Amino acid sequence: MKTNIGITTILCLALALIFSKSEAVADGFVWHPEGSEYSVEFPSKGVESNSETTSNGISIQSVGIEYMEKGLYSRADFTKEPEAYLINKNIALENVKKFSREFGLDPFTTAIDRDVRGDVRVSSIGSRMFNVKGVNVLFRVQVIMLYGSRSSFSVVVAVPASEFPSWKGTGILDSVKKAR
Repeated sequence: MKTNIGITTILCLALALIFSKSEAVADGFVWHPEGSEYSVEFPSKGVESNSETTSNGISIQSVGIEYMEKGLYSRADFTKEPEAYLINKNIALENVKKFSREFGLDPFTTAIDRDVRGDVRVSSIGSRMFNVKGVNVLFRVQVIMLYGSRSSFSVVVAVPASEFPSWKGTGILDSVKKAR
């Protein structure tokens, strides 16, 4: 009889952990810039920035947020792209490969995560050395890029390889969702 109660208790606790919000981002800061189709949640508010670039003669305005704490770096970017719906999974995959190379990930792998309801989601995971207080440290870096009907959204999370996967990093990536 005690064994059945023990198993039931363990099952209930396991289900509660699976279906509860990640402790890593509970009561965190949800970043959902105006006009974005997506949002992401960080453990607390990071530093926001605005930038403007020109691509093929078109002015592209982006907003971003950067979150850092010991052993964790994350950044999210949003760009209004009136023609984002034209991005198909092959173009998106090439974009995440290009970003991974330019960000210095070596080696890295890429994947098409989703191509549903007009949205395309691709990802990359790789390694990169960062200088941390004068010491080279190997980091594992995960990238998610999403293309909706009118915007693009990307999230980068980096943690020391010795701490990978990290609960906070996974919590940030898992919090990315389509805004309502």
